[in-house]
Parts: sequence; C-alpha cells; structure tokens
Amino acid sequence: MKEILNLRDEGKVTFGYSIITLIEFITKPPEGYSQERKDRGKHVKKICGLQAFPYPPDLEKGARFPNGGRWIGRSNDNFVDLKRTVKAIERNLRSQIRNDKSIPRHERRRIAATATLRDFLKATKIPFGHKRGDFPNSLVSNEFIEGRYLERAIMGEIPFSLVEKHFSSWMNDPEKFSEIIYDYSKSENLIDRFFDGFRDLEAKFTELSAMRIEIQSLNQSISEINTQTSKFTNDEGSIIATQLKKISIPNYCAGDFDGEISKSLGKKHSKHFSHYLEYMWKNPNSFKRSDFFDLWQLCYTYEADLIRCDKRMAHIFSDFAPFEGKLVPKLSELPQRILDLHR
Repeated sequence: MKEILNLRDEGKVTFGYSIITLIEFITKPPEGYSQERKDRGKHVKKICGLQAFPYPPDLEKGARFPNGGRWIGRSNDNFVDLKRTVKAIERNLRSQIRNDKSIPRHERRRIAATATLRDFLKATKIPFGHKRGDFPNSLVSNEFIEGRYLERAIMGEIPFSLVEKHFSSWMNDPEKFSEIIYDYSKSENLIDRFFDGFRDLEAKFTELSAMRIEIQSLNQSISEINTQTSKFTNDEGSIIATQLKKISIPNYCAGDFDGEISKSLGKKHSKHFSHYLEYMWKNPNSFKRSDFFDLWQLCYTYEADLIRCDKRMAHIFSDFAPFEGKLVPKLSELPQRILDLHR
C-alpha cells in the first residue's frame, strides 16, 4: 500500500471511490468491530481524497470523475430541496393538529390560522428535528440533529442553503458517510432500505442462475438413468430400455432482460452485464449478491485506466474487449501495472 500511495503522491495515479465502495460500510459490523468499520471512510478519504466515480445512471446524464467527490448525483445537483420538504412537514403537522380531538377546538382554529410553519411551531411548541425519527427517509448525522439545523432554519436563524449543505455533506465525503452509517448500522439493513433499486435486478439474476442450474441437474439425472438402463440388454445385446434424451441447452438470449439493465445503467456502461450472463449460462454456478456488486463496480472500467477486481471477475472478463488490459486481480500487481501505463 505504501508503494501505491507513493505513486499517487508522485502524480502517477489518481484513485476514486464509488457507490459500491461505500456500500461496503453498510453491512452490520460484527461485535467489537464497529470502530474499525467507522474508520473505513477515513481510509478511503486518505487514499482517494474527494474524488468519486459517479453513480452509473448519472454517467448518462453527464456526470464525470471526480464529480466533486459525489458518488450519487452530479457534482452540481441540489440533492435536497429543504423548502419543499418543510412545506410537506407543515401540511402533515397541520393535519395532525386538526384531527387531534384532545386539543380544544378554539386552540385548533388558532393554530390552523398561523401563516407559516415558524408561527405554527411557536404556537404549538412542538419540537421538530430533535431526533432521527423526524427524518424517516433520509440519512442524517448526530451533528445535524444536535445542532438543530432544520429547526433553526425554519425559525429564520440560519439560511436554508446552509442546512442543505450540512444535510447532504455525507454524499461527497466518505469519512462523514461512514460516521453516519455507524449510527444506523445497529438497527437495520441499509442496503435494503436505501438501495432497494438493486433488488429487482438481483432477483432476476438469481432466478436465471437457478433455472440454468436446474437444467444442469436434470441432465445429470438423465445421464445417471441412461447409465443404469444401458445395463439391461436382450440376447442379441441390444439395450432394452429407450435412452432418455437430455434437455437441449438454448443459447443465452439477451432480450428484454438486457434492455432493462441498459435502461437502468445506460447502454455504454452495462454491456459487461450481458457478457457475465452469457458466461453464467455456459458455466452454471450459483449467483451471489457479491457478484452483483462486482458488476456494478465494473461499470467504471469503461472510463478508468485500471480497476482492481477479484480473480474470478478477471477470468470471466478476460475475453471482453472493452476491459482488455484494465483488470487487476491482485493488489500486489497494481504498482507495476500503474508504472506500465507510464511507459
């Protein structure tokens, strides 16, 4: 690693992280390893700085490395419109007050007459933004909650632009992201919560893999049956039982499945998915979630000079022309591969 960092400091290589890099922070840490998991973001930031490979669908929208460090969305995208969020909060709170029969009618009318959410919160004394449950669909840091950023903006104490900056700061800083994820990781599976868009495609990969393995298993059973029946012959030596025919393996046909992948990731950055599926069809093996994340990471190979991957993926894509000379299956090979690019 020291040799690799020296090459970076000499300007011979630039490293970047991606959404897949950061997803590795999300899995719930084993007992006693929470701090180690939390420190991963610091290590990524130390190696890469704030330089990110954009989320693959955002590449189709013009996002490019280093993308201001943002691993989802374009560097100049406004991730959240808090003014719109505040209006939705206001509607929800007013509805709750109107339907709360424990509050006297005249008090409900007085509250309903308030012109702004600021006046509403002053009138009701309802604390808001003081706990993580007030942000059910967003990742927020302890700093954001304890600093009462949203409440202070509603009250006019600080500008909304400052709140938006703090609210989305984890999107372009892996160190902050790892700290926030650590706060959430004790209670839920954030891959399923915040990246459920993966699940549909993942389920189809699993289904296709299971189908191909089942065909292989059936053909194996047919071979075993034929072996047994071939032992039964008549006096002339002819086999009595009819030999069963194996199921013919059709060629893999891309069709709508590939179209769905390219729709999600863009045509330019998804061609390797088809190559992987063809390989899996010819070489039946159980599909694993880790394969899916590896395939997403490989979306960046089209732009990158080198991509570190495992030996299995390097083997699968050894004959895939767009990745020729770009895949590095061993970390120990990386320094020399970087130097080779400068010859």
